[in-house]
Amino acid sequence: MNYRFILTGLSFVMFFLITEYSFANAPEKPFTASSVTIAQTQLPAGKGDVNQRIISINVKITGSAQNLTSITLTMGGTTNKADVTNIKVYYSGTSSRFFPLGTQFGSTATPPATTTTNFTITGTQSITNAAGGHYFWVTYDLAAGATEGNVLDAVCKSVIVGGGTTTLSAGASNPTGSSIILLANKVVFKPNDIVTDGGVPTVSQNFRIPAIITAANGDIVTATDARFGSSGDLPLKADIIIKRSTDNGQTWLAPQTIADYGVEGAGDASLILDKTNGNIICLFASHNGLALSTPADPIRLNVTKSTDNGATWSAPVNITNQIYGSGCSNPTTKSWYFVWISAGRQTQLSSGRLVAVVGVRKVSGGAISNTIIYSDDHGTTWNIETNTTNTGIGGGDESHLVQLNNGNLVMSSRINVNGLRKYRVSTDLGATWGAQSSWSEIDDSRCNGDFVRYSSTTSGDNMNILLHTIPANTSGTRQNLTVFASQDEGTTWPIKKNIFPGLAQYSSITRLSDGTIGLYYEMADPGTPFEMYFARFSLNWLGISGFMTLPVHFIDFNGRLLPSGEVKLDWNAAADNEHSHFEVERSAGQLNFTMLGRVESPYSFLDKHPLTGINYYRIKAVNKDGSHQYSKVIKIMNNAVRIAVSMYPNPVSDKLSVELTAEKPDNITLQVSDIHGRIILEKDYAININNTALSLDVMAWKPQLYILKVLDGSNKVLSVQKFIKR
Repeated sequence: MNYRFILTGLSFVMFFLITEYSFANAPEKPFTASSVTIAQTQLPAGKGDVNQRIISINVKITGSAQNLTSITLTMGGTTNKADVTNIKVYYSGTSSRFFPLGTQFGSTATPPATTTTNFTITGTQSITNAAGGHYFWVTYDLAAGATEGNVLDAVCKSVIVGGGTTTLSAGASNPTGSSIILLANKVVFKPNDIVTDGGVPTVSQNFRIPAIITAANGDIVTATDARFGSSGDLPLKADIIIKRSTDNGQTWLAPQTIADYGVEGAGDASLILDKTNGNIICLFASHNGLALSTPADPIRLNVTKSTDNGATWSAPVNITNQIYGSGCSNPTTKSWYFVWISAGRQTQLSSGRLVAVVGVRKVSGGAISNTIIYSDDHGTTWNIETNTTNTGIGGGDESHLVQLNNGNLVMSSRINVNGLRKYRVSTDLGATWGAQSSWSEIDDSRCNGDFVRYSSTTSGDNMNILLHTIPANTSGTRQNLTVFASQDEGTTWPIKKNIFPGLAQYSSITRLSDGTIGLYYEMADPGTPFEMYFARFSLNWLGISGFMTLPVHFIDFNGRLLPSGEVKLDWNAAADNEHSHFEVERSAGQLNFTMLGRVESPYSFLDKHPLTGINYYRIKAVNKDGSHQYSKVIKIMNNAVRIAVSMYPNPVSDKLSVELTAEKPDNITLQVSDIHGRIILEKDYAININNTALSLDVMAWKPQLYILKVLDGSNKVLSVQKFIKR
């Protein structure tokens, strides 16, 4: 304070006391954050979840470190505050990743009087002027009885930093978006989780490529790539990890490593449930990646099985030479450059055949096309259909198929151009495929998506429901993960629900034992590694009501060929008062079944005149209202003339030895044709009860696959064998 004297005339002097303030002593302007940015997570929430993140708050400041002491919020946008039991805020420092869980800021709050009522969480957190700011997360604990389909949201009204309040505008405080409540949404893997690699606990930063299936006992089984050092595909180092849940996805058991090739990689697992024996088949690739694969050094195809609902697994078996590559005996596929199996779910046909869609590159640098591999012996040996589909612009890629009620196969294909999802239909079990078509309702983001049957009127359900998952986006960005449903065998897809609008890529889907739906999927915040989530939801939320299983449940169905040449069929079924009768149907080729007879009770039938060769049987259970469902399909072999045929060596270079053993002397015709149906050799022989040994000179024949048939006197085919001429 300064004092100054002022003279205002000659007759007297007046003194004025004047106070002067320097700039340094002026009142300080209240401190405010340089920016506060709110982001919606939009991640689904599950009933009973704890620490479900709803929004993130990014706070930036300038100058020296300051304390953030208060965050004022509302639950605006939330459907029902009763769905939430607790509200917490977590601080993750300068990391934009929620995991690992940070430190709690302030105390736990309970929902306010209304969703629009302000409430404040106070605490003390020092923050600096870090360029990327500091992250706070608003989380909700959900009630066990939270309502599926309701949404959760939060609004950040203001924050106090350095004693000054930063108030957000209406738009900035509540950006577009919310989180849907599902029955469950659990993290299965996250970056830095520990798995077993090389027999020791090892951290994996990257988890990718989901596959999920429901085991015969109702357990949930998932397969995932644990990728080490990079998120990239083969040939980079990766292991295949199994995780199971025995309580419908609420909790998950410790991870199991089922494929570990040391420094080599294993990945892209696909799962099939063999319903005839309850085994789970896991097919996967290993070693070389697609870009490096050649006929001489191909990307490997492998299979492993579980006979105990995913608890333990057999050692992987390399089946590459059964399918393609220079070590394969198939003259068509031995020169192919790569074959790999689409990750996710594959399928079992009504006949019991296991089928998986594969991508194929036939020549170096050539377009990718699709075909199927299949097994008729529960996954031990595999064959490939060589008539591939070239899916046009962009080529085929990761694809999946479903068998329709009429026996046709539908293949849904990823096409590497933006647009609509493409599909093809096969009427001959995958030997050939029809023209490419598009589903107008399904946008395709050039990504793998699962395609499965949920229910069928041929299996005891009152509806036909197919499910398809895909990031539905035509811009090329893999986001907006959506579940589609069809109730007309895939003709149209009018039903769809969004699971996660953010970044999400591969997904796999399954019907769970309680009738709900399980979805295993990848999601990520921008610039961060994927987290693997399991979501569970109901048909009702999806938009389908009135689903039920019809009155008859088939417990068992089997048949056998009697010494008399007749076929005896027996089945067990649980039926209620709405059941009317059973109809026995037979087919020679799995597609066109005809009725043999009607059965009231007991549950057995005698086919006195079975077809020569393979007979396919199924039981049609008819209800009083005319509705019906089918049993599984079984097959019975009937050789009218009992004859055993063996041949060796196979492959053969010069002399093929053929041995025939019959129950009685007979005259037969031996016929050999090439893969185009041209007859190369046809000769009649008389055979006796003991072994009849024949020798065929094939030295001059063209190296390829040949088909050997044995016919009786009326030209009925008694046996069909294949051999390779080197």
